[in-house]
Amino acid sequence: MHKEHSEIEAPPQNAILWRYMDFTKYISLLDRRALFFARADTLDDPYEGSVTAATPRLPGEHTGGLVALRRAMRSNIFVNCWHESDNESAAMWKLYARDAGIAVRSTFTSLARSIQTEHSIYIGRVKYIDYVADPMPTKNIFTPFLHKRRSFEHEREVRAISQDWKGEEFYKELLPQGDGRYYETDVQSLISEVVVAPFCQDWLFELVASATKKYGLTICVKRSILERPPIF
Repeated sequence: MHKEHSEIEAPPQNAILWRYMDFTKYISLLDRRALFFARADTLDDPYEGSVTAATPRLPGEHTGGLVALRRAMRSNIFVNCWHESDNESAAMWKLYARDAGIAVRSTFTSLARSIQTEHSIYIGRVKYIDYVADPMPTKNIFTPFLHKRRSFEHEREVRAISQDWKGEEFYKELLPQGDGRYYETDVQSLISEVVVAPFCQDWLFELVASATKKYGLTICVKRSILERPPIF
């Protein structure tokens, strides 16, 4: 279930969130009725879970166990990533869905309420900082996973994030937990509409609409506004 956290900056309640994906991942979402949370160390960015050069260090930290601990945490933190924007993003289409994908539209409130698991789920905006000059707060274990380099600012990312350890067990041993976790989700409540990639072929649009209906969902499926012709 979603929980608030004093050290995590959540978006406004009505913030519009998008998740861009290919068709197979969309079908997986409908079939499993669950959101996939990827293990942090399986993501493309090698800086996931790291701190900045300007972050204050404890005595002996560079050679001590804290660095190893931070590295190990990457395999026990799980994230589900969204793009915050009032509008579709041409950049996000090219990066994550191209001409054979879809974008799921939701809101912060819908995302928070739709995840149905006993695990604690936190949702926060990613902050983009200079990893050379800017110090990073270290009070919260999630902080390194809610910061990225400024070169990623175009993503305007909001992350749902969870951990997979309990109390002292964490300090005994951190083991990889598969590629990720599926958390049960009320898909009907999560999705306000499904947008099919711009300039997709008719068969893909019809397939997305048909699959959505077959899974018993009453969700609007529409074409991207980016394919509308210009007016001269």
